[in-house]
Amino acid sequence: MQDKLKFVGHFRKEGSIMSDPQRKSIDCRDHPSDSGCSLRLEGTEEEVLEAAVNHAITRHGHTNNPELREQIRGLLKPTA
Repeated sequence: MQDKLKFVGHFRKEGSIMSDPQRKSIDCRDHPSDSGCSLRLEGTEEEVLEAAVNHAITRHGHTNNPELREQIRGLLKPTA
């Protein structure tokens, strides 16, 4: 447990999480749908892409294909 706390502390500075230029995010609220989804994902580009593709398929009924992946990749934003 102590090792995990040390790792978390590495990314914190004066009580807040330091920004990481490699982290990306996507927020369903930026892309309104009939379901009114409010999910926001944040992580590495590949983590967010994988989770967002799965979410788009299971929650929003999209078809799993390379075009969907590239479309979602283009919607990813750097975290602040």
